[in-house]
Amino acid sequence: MKTLTVLLLAALLATNVVAQPHGLTKSGKKAIVDSITKNLERRYVFFDTAKRMGKYIQQQLRKGVYDTIVAPSVFADRLTADILSVYHDGHLSISYDPSFSPGSDVEDTAARRTRHRLERHVNFGFDKLEMLRGGIFI
Repeated sequence: MKTLTVLLLAALLATNVVAQPHGLTKSGKKAIVDSITKNLERRYVFFDTAKRMGKYIQQQLRKGVYDTIVAPSVFADRLTADILSVYHDGHLSISYDPSFSPGSDVEDTAARRTRHRLERHVNFGFDKLEMLRGGIFI
């Protein structure tokens, strides 16, 4: 799921409209929503849930819910909230990183170390590990 977060971040930044000084355009938001929808359907672990998430943000876009949003970080937060309203997945989020370079899938060593340190800090998402009878771990 953490990979999906990175992919969704890349989708949000994949269009040059994000970098425009006057904020996001309607066509830029459509491109971002389309890209997120496609990535959810391709990569999210539950295909039916991914379809519902994508359908919901597409509906929100068509209704004009996102029309007044001009700041990329606000748009990312709203998309996250809308997606999580369909299915709450604590591993899924969309964020805006103005320093992200579109088209660069290579993560530098310093960024990889920082990410690893953060993941380790939260025990890689595991709260606890228990062994049940029969050698089953939960």
